[in-house]
Amino acid sequence: MHVLGVAQDGSILAASRMAEALFGYEDLVGCSVHDLVPPASRARHRELTDGYVMAPHPRPMADYQTLRAVHANGSLLHVRIVLIPQDDITYAFLSDLTRFVEVENFCELSSDHMALVRHDGFIERANHAFLSLGHSKDDLSSTPFIGLFHQDDVDLVEERVQSTVHGETTSFSARIRCRDGSYKRMSWVAVPGPHGTFHSAGRDMTALERANIDLEQFAYAASHDLQEPLRAVGGFVTLIDKKYRSQVDAQGQFYFERTVAAVERLKQLINDLLAFSRAGAGEVEDVSVHDSFKDAVSNLCVSIGEAGAIVRWSGPDAKVSINRSQLVSVFQNLIGNAIKFYGGPSSSTVDVVCSSSEDAVLVSVSDNGPGVPQRYVGKLFQVFNRFHDSTISGTGIGLAIVKRAVERAGGSIWYSQSDSGGAKFTFSMRPA
Repeated sequence: MHVLGVAQDGSILAASRMAEALFGYEDLVGCSVHDLVPPASRARHRELTDGYVMAPHPRPMADYQTLRAVHANGSLLHVRIVLIPQDDITYAFLSDLTRFVEVENFCELSSDHMALVRHDGFIERANHAFLSLGHSKDDLSSTPFIGLFHQDDVDLVEERVQSTVHGETTSFSARIRCRDGSYKRMSWVAVPGPHGTFHSAGRDMTALERANIDLEQFAYAASHDLQEPLRAVGGFVTLIDKKYRSQVDAQGQFYFERTVAAVERLKQLINDLLAFSRAGAGEVEDVSVHDSFKDAVSNLCVSIGEAGAIVRWSGPDAKVSINRSQLVSVFQNLIGNAIKFYGGPSSSTVDVVCSSSEDAVLVSVSDNGPGVPQRYVGKLFQVFNRFHDSTISGTGIGLAIVKRAVERAGGSIWYSQSDSGGAKFTFSMRPA
């Protein structure tokens, strides 16, 4: 406990070890309590101390407000103090609120919309960014946190809030109402606090979504415009190869082959960039997970047959809200990767398992291959990352497409090791 025993003249007669550690002193006895106050406030502190000595009584200093103190190294501390007099000594009981104030100041300066929500569901404090929505502090204190959201998002927000007050950190995307009646879509995180309270932080997704749209349009235009000159280059290289192959030596033929291969690889990169820019786009509909799986298997029938692979489905069917072709692409990439990277002595086996609840549809795609080395796991979903032998075809964008499609439909995807030691990808989506 942080306790100081102070004489009427301000000299410290006793100090707990915790109090000495708080202020950075080995021994506070004999020091003046005024030395623990910032220099600019010492004169005023002496006046208040003299007034207190005239009529000592138990009370909090500054009505429980946070006060500033000074550490031995000159840094500022933030404390709350309760005074209890006994005979000629006043005992000061201190609470160290330094970290709390630092976090509070950070929250106030943050561009994220932050609020502390009480156990009864009403907002106790909100930072400047949250208030920029136009609501006054009085408005927020009299409106339930959940009541600020769009009516179509209320059920989702309420479900996440209930999980948060029971100790789970949650995240969700929802539209919050501004004072003028308009709405902003934000990405929210809710972190549980003590006694049913929680902290919420919302990040405005409007600017990010606009930037993503611009980026998609740029990627599409750039990829599309590159295809025509690339076709011309490929065509001329092929013609030159056919006409002059017999006139060049083995080294020249090797150069022709490398050039043709480079053109084909660049063509594949451009096509994959186009696919990435479109991932998650298209009309959203209620889609059968099992039907999408069957379409993907049908598209992969040649690869499955050549590899002698076994692809199995288990679990009930479920419906999710996503563009159908995007979900087919998700399955096609995950199953295709499992077959392509197997490399084992026996047949590749790919197990697709689906389960659902009121809150989520979970789908896992696992294989009996070599899995992913731990050092690469954190980079799995990055664009153009290849972790396999260069003899295996691919541009390293397939998993990035999968992640983008799933997340833009409001879901999430992650990697783990399968029971056989192979790769296991699981994605979660809200049921339709």
